[in-house]
Amino acid sequence: MSNSKERSFWPYMILGFLALGITLSYWTIKSANSMPVQETNKYMMKYQEADRFVHKIMAEQKAFDANYTISLVGAPLSSVNNNIHARSVPQDIVKIQNGLNSFSYIVLDKSNNSVEAKDVTFVLTQPHSRRHDSKASSLEFKDGKYVASVNVGTAGRYTLQLRVAIENNVVGFSEIPAYLEP
Repeated sequence: MSNSKERSFWPYMILGFLALGITLSYWTIKSANSMPVQETNKYMMKYQEADRFVHKIMAEQKAFDANYTISLVGAPLSSVNNNIHARSVPQDIVKIQNGLNSFSYIVLDKSNNSVEAKDVTFVLTQPHSRRHDSKASSLEFKDGKYVASVNVGTAGRYTLQLRVAIENNVVGFSEIPAYLEP
């Protein structure tokens, strides 16, 4: 019989790979929990609902745009410098001030008459978070305008969203970018 002292390292290698796998799994779970996913609220509904009813929403928006227009009036605008590398056309951004802000909207039909809608909802939201949303439901119709007042305290990018429901189940949406300087 030969008395060889050869060692086999494969059990240590298996334990090493197992420890490495457990460590990487823990690190992945910890990193994923430190950066939570924020839901979008496009069309003022959860994204699952928006995905499910996207064809209906688009058809309603098309019918609304054919007969009505939504305009934001009296809001201070800030023009955006033209970025030659951007693929989209720059649009003006509403300047928001720290504290209480009022936004006035008018809804006009094609003959420029004010329209009193059945339901008007306003939301001030940030593009990638719902944490600081300010919602105003059932806005009052006064002097041909719908006025929404919200309190803003956090600097950053915002979106002014308005949802207008007319009597014959025609629904229109308006989204306007806004910014509060730090």
